[in-house]
Amino acid sequence: MKKTKETNKTGEMLEFIFRSYKDRHIKVGIATHDPCAVVCYSHPEYFTWDDMYVHIHFLESANTGVIDFDENSEKPNMQVVTDVNIKKFKQHYFKTLKKMP
Repeated sequence: MKKTKETNKTGEMLEFIFRSYKDRHIKVGIATHDPCAVVCYSHPEYFTWDDMYVHIHFLESANTGVIDFDENSEKPNMQVVTDVNIKKFKQHYFKTLKKMP
């Protein structure tokens, strides 16, 4: 996060926003869900895509749900990103961030 914060004013703002993301899957670094979605659309070649069957189970006891991913038993109904070229993502992220005020 330090590198993002020290880039420019936009980086300071992003670092502040990223600090508020609560993601139990991130052990080191920051959760960049929104930038990742944008780069996924603009540079899909940075990502590994797999065909999978995806189903959402809504839980009655809470206002939430569980997403099931199945690669084998069901006919695929969407493509799912399963990996990212982190080096290319970071290069693109900081190159773009440096263009900001």
